[in-house]
Amino acid sequence: SGGAELVSLGAVLPFLAVLSDPNRLWHQPLVKALANQLGFMEASELLLPATLVFAAAVVLAAVEEGTVSLAAGVSADWAKRLPAGPLVQHVGAQVGAKGGGRPELARAGGGDQPEALEAALASVAAYVAERLS
Repeated sequence: SGGAELVSLGAVLPFLAVLSDPNRLWHQPLVKALANQLGFMEASELLLPATLVFAAAVVLAAVEEGTVSLAAGVSADWAKRLPAGPLVQHVGAQVGAKGGGRPELARAGGGDQPEALEAALASVAAYVAERLS
């Protein structure tokens, strides 16, 4: 459908922007903070992670006024074996958030344990590896 194509195009354009000019993305505050957290020291190091996003799972988190909100996205290639709903519920259970969604995108909110967020996000890699093995 036209809506699905628009969403697909919306996912591809940022990826192409990274490939064509990773320095442009490097200077975005959110990207810079995430890159620093992952130990990346220069823009060219974004190329491999940006490529992997097209066959990957991503969990984003925000804390506002002590409440945790989460979003999980899973590439179409992995969505059958690793649906986003259970992924976001796995993280959400650790921070007191509840939610769900579609196989490729899910959200959770209302978490009241922001102090547990770092450990909850750290658990994602093992959760993903277990389901994809």
